[in-house]
Amino acid sequence: MVGSMRVGDVVERRIAPPRAPHNADADRALSRLGVTGAVAFFALGYPGLYLEGVLGQLRYLIYAAPFALIAPHLYMDASSVNRVATSGLVLYAASAFIFFVVNGGEVAHNFWINATLIPLAILGFVPDARAGRRHIELMFWVILVCSALSFMFSAHGSIRLLAILSSGTGTGLVDAYGNHEGLVAPLFALFFHAVGAQLYALAAVAISVIGGKRIGLLALVAGLLVLYTLRRVRRLDRARSRIVLLLVALSAINAASVNMLQIAETFHRTLGLKVPIEEIMLGRHNLAREINRSLEVKPLLVQVFGSGPGAAESLAGDRLKNGAAYLPHNDWLKIRYDYGVAGSILVIIGMTLVFSTSAVAVALGITSAIVMMTDNVIIYVFFQLPIAVMLAYLRWGEGRDGTPL
Repeated sequence: MVGSMRVGDVVERRIAPPRAPHNADADRALSRLGVTGAVAFFALGYPGLYLEGVLGQLRYLIYAAPFALIAPHLYMDASSVNRVATSGLVLYAASAFIFFVVNGGEVAHNFWINATLIPLAILGFVPDARAGRRHIELMFWVILVCSALSFMFSAHGSIRLLAILSSGTGTGLVDAYGNHEGLVAPLFALFFHAVGAQLYALAAVAISVIGGKRIGLLALVAGLLVLYTLRRVRRLDRARSRIVLLLVALSAINAASVNMLQIAETFHRTLGLKVPIEEIMLGRHNLAREINRSLEVKPLLVQVFGSGPGAAESLAGDRLKNGAAYLPHNDWLKIRYDYGVAGSILVIIGMTLVFSTSAVAVALGITSAIVMMTDNVIIYVFFQLPIAVMLAYLRWGEGRDGTPL
């Protein structure tokens, strides 16, 4: 009976593949064409992240990828979308418009960057695309080749993580190699391990190490532990259990991130570390301190609904970089500052519903959420797009043993 329907039943119905229309083959082909187009834009644009000058402008091609994903769905007879992502996109656009109107157009100088890039990132999750594993492998090959070439031909000393281990501080990072593949490669390592492509997984782990992002490796370990647990304890790998697990995990990650300043200072003091905390946190201590000071004096209404898109970057830039743009390097704290308590709650709920569709999706969600603790990935389309394609594959694909992922 409808009155006795459980939450888990609702979610299981939500993630079940829709009924195939009469022209299912044509719709499937169109959708795969869109994914191929998105991957092509990613492949053309990703090298621009490593280049400077005119060639560096190639990076903006990545911003066309979400449009390539969704464009074919405008011509399908039976297109389907992720309702949670669609609602999030509409809600974000509406909130940004309201902030703009209420403030009479006087908004943070990073307002339009956020109001453009965040909807682009969300857009990639909207279409119920038919992604194949080859699409994900191609994206990884692009990252692998770009990472290898960058490491080979750029001037650098040792690997960033080795420099940290040898010096114990961030002072050894001046000449050490580290790059953004340290953020995105852990996602591929987790995904490939989950689908049984272990050689790809090992290559992705190697890139993660070379990329030099401590949070990326920590997130990968956490994601693997979550995946292992869900696959070993089958009662946890049920729709309702996955939702509860994600809600608790994301809420804990959010709370830890928002209070990162206090937690870091407590650990630094308790452990009696002689190295200055700012060197250990690579600039994030001062950023968190300034944002927290500003939050403390905000009126209640702003505490609830936030200061608007881009406000955290503007604050950090004004106080630490003499007005220049400066990213807060803590997405959860940024969400809390820009969109308030209400925004934080909505992001947690939205991520829970989007990533609760399978064990692998849960692990990807937690991995992504941990990376958000010390970086700015909610505005990085090159980070969000692979996740969207992976989730699309997990929605329709099968694991190595033929069981749904």
